[in-house]
Amino acid sequence: MAELDKYIDDIMAKAKKAEAEFARCTQEQVDLIFRRIAHEADKQRVPMAKLAAEETGMGLMEDKIIKNACACELIYDAYKDTKTVGVIETDTVSGMVKIATPVGTVCCITPVTNPTATAIAKTLFLAKTRNVGVFLPHPRAMKATALAVRILHDAGVAAGAPQNFVQCITPQPDGKALAQKVMTHPSTNILLATGGPAMVKASYSTGHPAIGVGPGNAPVLVDETADLKEAVGSIVLGKSFDNGMICASEQSVVCVDAVYAEFKKGLEQRGVFFVEGADKTKLEKILIVDGRVNPDIVGQSALKIAQMIGVSVPKTTVVLAAEETGVGEEFPMSHEKLSPVLALYKADDFASAKTLCRALIQYEGIGHTAGIYSRVPARIEEYAALIPAGRILVNMPTSLGAIGSAFNFNIAPSFTLATGTQAGSSLSTNVTPEHLLNYKIVLGSHVVGSSREGLTQDIMARLDTFKQQQPSGE
Repeated sequence: MAELDKYIDDIMAKAKKAEAEFARCTQEQVDLIFRRIAHEADKQRVPMAKLAAEETGMGLMEDKIIKNACACELIYDAYKDTKTVGVIETDTVSGMVKIATPVGTVCCITPVTNPTATAIAKTLFLAKTRNVGVFLPHPRAMKATALAVRILHDAGVAAGAPQNFVQCITPQPDGKALAQKVMTHPSTNILLATGGPAMVKASYSTGHPAIGVGPGNAPVLVDETADLKEAVGSIVLGKSFDNGMICASEQSVVCVDAVYAEFKKGLEQRGVFFVEGADKTKLEKILIVDGRVNPDIVGQSALKIAQMIGVSVPKTTVVLAAEETGVGEEFPMSHEKLSPVLALYKADDFASAKTLCRALIQYEGIGHTAGIYSRVPARIEEYAALIPAGRILVNMPTSLGAIGSAFNFNIAPSFTLATGTQAGSSLSTNVTPEHLLNYKIVLGSHVVGSSREGLTQDIMARLDTFKQQQPSGE
């Protein structure tokens, strides 16, 4: 235990040294470091994806390459001009200056489902904000995450970042004890946790500020006005991407009765195979074990999962599906599945469909992501108002739209999708560099060109006008 303590103390000491050095960097230096890391990550996206696929045995290498590319290219494009050093905003009217400072040492918890893309995204956020990070990789993705962190570290240092501004914990006999020591260490300033429910819950019990990401269980509604061809294609694409491992991927589809048969037929034509009867029971038994997703099926192909349950399916099958009616523990298909397995529900009409979608996300995945395919703006607004999700994706794949991509440039690109206070998270948006900064607000007449005196006079004049407009006796 003493040896473990020394190991962690040495790592945290290096982090604090790097933190002090990084704080002296200018905006120009930070922007150069940010750019060089993004470019190197892009160059190395293939070997990182290859190792992630080989080590974890999950997902598709080709899709992991795309995720790595999204992590570096989209994040760089989105934040390359963002000010994060010193004075980032000046208001001459009110005499206000806003100053940004780093939050310090960040404990970065990364998942087995996105071991390299998440490491790229978090390192870029750290570099842009002059923070340092200590990475705690998932035990089943140690090598892949360590490779990514080393590549990103070396690129950053070559561009002027301090040594050890990012570090990755190496394998130890007692990984849980090691992780706990980092998470609770006095030198840790904040935790950025992306992982399973147990890890996220642990991050909130450390006594340090934390940004956590809970499970997803995205329901998708398809109404009778939807472009069914678009809906089918998008849902199959989203559900099959990286074998369904993105936390925002489609888990259940609720389709209204008027177009249900046509929609289901469309799914079958696009490589979705429906299991029934005893085969459905066998599928349910391997999906959820002890109330949690069975790790043996996470990120596996539809063909492999079919083989696991002894069901013969066409070689063109990309998604396994089953028709379902209920929601809850006794209905495994209503859970988050982290695999190319989809539940399909039939609803009488739009009203019952949106109620069912709400029940699904309240059961599991509250605060995360939901989708809808409809061409009626009023219905989309009703759905958004009813569903407790941080991201409502309209007529697009939820898995790819939620992380910010070519399907949706209006959502901040990130691989850490917070789920709000309803799910125990401190944020409900996609995590961005702004969430890793502290801010100072300086108010006064010191700002060059400040017109605070004129502003005060204007405010008093407005108050006088307001009072004159009040009805007599009030």
